[in-house]
Amino acid sequence: ELNQNGNLRIEGTLSTGSSRTIKHDIVPVDTKKVLDQVLSMPVSEWTYNHDKGIRHMGPMSEDFHKTFGLGGSEKQLTTTDISGVALAAIQGLNKEKDREIEALRKEKDREIKALQTEVSQLRAIVQNLVAKGKIALVE
Repeated sequence: ELNQNGNLRIEGTLSTGSSRTIKHDIVPVDTKKVLDQVLSMPVSEWTYNHDKGIRHMGPMSEDFHKTFGLGGSEKQLTTTDISGVALAAIQGLNKEKDREIEALRKEKDREIKALQTEVSQLRAIVQNLVAKGKIALVE
C-alpha cells in the first residue's frame, strides 16, 4: 500500500537482488574502518515533516553518503547499504573484541607465569630456611 505521504507498507517481505551473478567490481571492505566510520557518524531521532508524532531513528542521508560514499544520492538511503554497513561494523566490532580478548589472555598468561616464578622462588627460600633450622613449618 502506497499512501499519499509516500509511505509504502508491505505485509510480507521485500526482497532485493543481491546475488554475485548480478554484480561486478566486488571488493572486500575493511570492517575496522567501517566500524570507525559508523562510530563517527551522527545518528538521530526525528519525525518526518508529513507525519505527526511518529518517531524514527537513523543517520541523515547526507551524513551517510558523506561518510561512506554509497548509494546514488545524498538525499536517500537504501536498505541494502544501511544493512551492509551495519553487518560490516558488526564484523569489525567482533574482530576488535577478539583482539582485545587475545591481548587480555596474553597479559593474564604473563601474570600467571610471573606469579608461578615468584611462588617457586619463595618455596626455595622457605625450604632453605627450614634446612638451616631458621624456621619450622607448622602443620
